[in-house]
Amino acid sequence: MSSRNRQGKSNPLHYILASDRLIRQGYTLEAVNAVLREIPFEELVQENLDALEARFAAAEDADSESAKEKRELAEAIMRSAAGFD
Repeated sequence: MSSRNRQGKSNPLHYILASDRLIRQGYTLEAVNAVLREIPFEELVQENLDALEARFAAAEDADSESAKEKRELAEAIMRSAAGFD
């Protein structure tokens, strides 16, 4: 079993987030599964973090303290789930 597969089983958050993001982009379930099988875990984590950052940047209140705290918390949770603490 590869390192990527072990990480995915112990850190499913990033696979769930990526699946949701890809489905919203119009990917079929089969295509999502193919992407998740091929992408290295570290790249998946970075794509999720980039998408999270873009989402918060697009929010109207991105400059508010509350939005900044929510973004930092979300990033901390995602980094922790990826084992990047």
